[in-house]
Amino acid sequence: MLYHSPHVKTQFHGDGTVRPLLSLGIVLLPGFSLLSLSCFVETLRHSAEVSDLKCRACCAWVVMGESMTPIAASSGVSVSPGELFGEPRRFDYMAVIGGTGVIPHSGGAAVFDYLQRCAAYGLCLVGVGSGVAALQAAGLMHSRRFCVHWATFSHFSDAHQSELAVGDQLFLADGNRITCAGESAAADLALWLVENRCGPAVAQVARHQMLMGNSRSATAAQPHPACNDDVQHDRVRKAILLMRRNLKEPVSVTNIARRVNVSKRQLERLFVKHTGLSIQHFCRALRLRHGLWSLIHTPSSVTVIAQECGFSDSSHFSRLFSQAFGATPSRLRLDPERAKATYERAGSRPTTAPGRSGLVCVPGATAPGEEQTSQAQGLKSTNASASDSAASPNTHQHVGVA
Repeated sequence: MLYHSPHVKTQFHGDGTVRPLLSLGIVLLPGFSLLSLSCFVETLRHSAEVSDLKCRACCAWVVMGESMTPIAASSGVSVSPGELFGEPRRFDYMAVIGGTGVIPHSGGAAVFDYLQRCAAYGLCLVGVGSGVAALQAAGLMHSRRFCVHWATFSHFSDAHQSELAVGDQLFLADGNRITCAGESAAADLALWLVENRCGPAVAQVARHQMLMGNSRSATAAQPHPACNDDVQHDRVRKAILLMRRNLKEPVSVTNIARRVNVSKRQLERLFVKHTGLSIQHFCRALRLRHGLWSLIHTPSSVTVIAQECGFSDSSHFSRLFSQAFGATPSRLRLDPERAKATYERAGSRPTTAPGRSGLVCVPGATAPGEEQTSQAQGLKSTNASASDSAASPNTHQHVGVA
């Protein structure tokens, strides 16, 4: 059955059927984000309950599955489908909600078959979080641009997908495919759908009910640690997002400067002014921090992680990693709690040792309970890293070179 508020009106069609102005089917993938689902559905609920406005403002939705077996979210909370996969013609949109971890490669044959039925009927398909992977696996995203969470952007590493993937905005529509980064952005997407189908007045009341200010636009930048919330200069923030999107391949400072519409020299000055680091050292910090994230959240080997972070030499990666975080990648992998604590302490602002050549490190790199070394000793750069930089003549030209 479709869930909606009993207080609001529905729309009568010429064929005698009664339908809400906005009707959605929802398919949940195992390990889905409960936050994404809640933000999405609660926005619909608040919109559906706008009973004091003289307009047709009914939203309806239902969670469906191939069986009535509860589906577990990443948090361990399970949600039971309201019904089995039903006729696509009942809906305006079909949303697939996944998680924000490593992109899965399958959602199950039954899910793929149903999504293909919906696409054949002409429904607009919505992928939230890793839901986009299910749409791709079902063969429904050919040559379509798609939005992903910044933390999983680097997993779209092949040339074709890297051109289509977008990791620096909240959601995007490409024809009758809509994709969303997930988490709190699911509320912004739902509000956008409500505004388009039910009008801005309904969306405004829903925002007020949820204690939200203005909803964010589709092209609003995804906030994440790599972007540094305290960096206020717009071009520096955009440059950081470009660096974040190209962790695996070297990107020249000249190219980044061109993309953000400033000269190379001006961009270098802006980075030092607003981050305290050169653009090369800041990029290295992003790569090392992503390596730490991958160590925690993926089963990839240290060698593979090093390559994904743009380091051709895993030994060089491990050496810089150890200097930045106080332990080798192998050691942190054996101690997940310490690795997570290290990642949290890394924060959003990379730092360098005073008077040193710029090896980017994190404050408090020692694990809890261990004796802290002096700041100068804990943050110092080694002769090895200096010699490695000297041995790579392109290092000063490409921020992606380790």
